[in-house]
Amino acid sequence: RSYPPGRPYPDSVFVELPLATVHCRVSEPEGDSGGRVLLVHGLAGSTYSWRKQYESLSEAGYRVVAVDVPPFGFSTRSDGYPADAAGRARLLWDLLDALGPPDGSWILAGHSLGGRYAAEMALERPARAKALVLAAAAVEVPGGAALLPRGAPWYFRVPGVRALARAWIRSRLSDPRRFAAMQAEAYGREPDAEEFLGYWAPLSSPDASEALVAWAWRGAFGPGPDPRALALPTLLLWGSKDAWVPLANGEALAAAIPGARFEVIEGEGHCVVETAGAAVDALLLPWLEVLD
Repeated sequence: RSYPPGRPYPDSVFVELPLATVHCRVSEPEGDSGGRVLLVHGLAGSTYSWRKQYESLSEAGYRVVAVDVPPFGFSTRSDGYPADAAGRARLLWDLLDALGPPDGSWILAGHSLGGRYAAEMALERPARAKALVLAAAAVEVPGGAALLPRGAPWYFRVPGVRALARAWIRSRLSDPRRFAAMQAEAYGREPDAEEFLGYWAPLSSPDASEALVAWAWRGAFGPGPDPRALALPTLLLWGSKDAWVPLANGEALAAAIPGARFEVIEGEGHCVVETAGAAVDALLLPWLEVLD
């Protein structure tokens, strides 16, 4: 009834970057920090997607930043950064620089498309990337199957197609049943009312469909990072029944990243950080403690 909210969460922060206004949640630990963690959501997600790890990591003493990557969540729908992985990595590093300190190292965690961004961040500034957590990450292995379209879809150049795309997206965002069905496919089960609203509310604004089409048109599905070039501690978390980024992709990715640890959570779907939060924490927190 009042979108967008002035302050989505009690710990919400809106950061003015050179080319965007970005919403994030920031948890500051008491006393000495156990480290800094950035949580990056996937396609159609928001800070809500990592809410369980945001709480558990905060309680464990980490400084945690969960971000809404434009055009999603409560950040501005449009921005001046390139829409591909390299452009999103630049945006996210600008955010962390703004939050300070500009020379601090970060544990970069990304789910799905957010994993693509987190991996690109690690390659762009390796000296500041302490470790990498990839949950059902949409990171392609060279020579393997493509997970995302290459660049702007060719059919966007056909007259009238962008208008049709806007109408199609609007029909999905405006119809709660259709939206819940897509969410159920990602979860591997039906979402409850709170989970449904957590995703649907940030996408229910009238300008969402236009923003998503514009984002895709600007190259959102351009080249991604080469996982073979990653040279930092990496933890991969996957649901065994992931219907969006299949387990086989996770296995190939784990083989491509030198020294990566690969953990499979049985019976879970694509949104494993949500649907199996306790199991994820049981793997993630001890792994991070060893890093320290």
